[in-house]
Amino acid sequence: MNEDREVDEPYEGIFSNKRSLEKIYNRLFTRIYSFVAYRVGTIQDTEDIVSDVFLRVVRAFPNFKYQGQSFLDAWVFKIAINTVTDSYRKKRHSEMELSIAEVSQISSPIGTPEDSISKKEMFRRLYRLLTTLAPREQEVIVLRFFAELKNREIAEVLDIDERSVSSYMCRGLRKLENVYLETQELDDVGSREKRR
Repeated sequence: MNEDREVDEPYEGIFSNKRSLEKIYNRLFTRIYSFVAYRVGTIQDTEDIVSDVFLRVVRAFPNFKYQGQSFLDAWVFKIAINTVTDSYRKKRHSEMELSIAEVSQISSPIGTPEDSISKKEMFRRLYRLLTTLAPREQEVIVLRFFAELKNREIAEVLDIDERSVSSYMCRGLRKLENVYLETQELDDVGSREKRR
């Protein structure tokens, strides 16, 4: 049996089947980790929250009614969002602020050391840009581009309609572009002044 097909089949008794659970965990872990990392920014908090997400999935699964793969994904991401929200409630937001040293470690080094440095710098810049957006715009963009959910799935996760997802996405991307262009202009001015 093809592994992808096996994951797509109904999940009756899945948590009594360690192999099936492992496949689902392996399929969703990277996307959940990326989503949580971009929301909280620290390695320790990310790891704690991700493990809590999957623990909550295991506990809640007996009440889950399988309605297809995308529904399962949306359900797990809804649990992830609720877990991040609960974490913010437990800790003050200032305690969860991004540490530049920690964010450098979240991005895994692939390729040459120069590639690694470049990816870390890009992660730092992107995180700073994302924090300029409204919370809902951040959620929509992170779910779309880092968790790789479709607009329909994002709508399910956030309990909003697809038009609202598109609207938040459009506004957020427009704001990101404007802030990015502003920071590029400032960087260019700073570079010219250093050369003088």
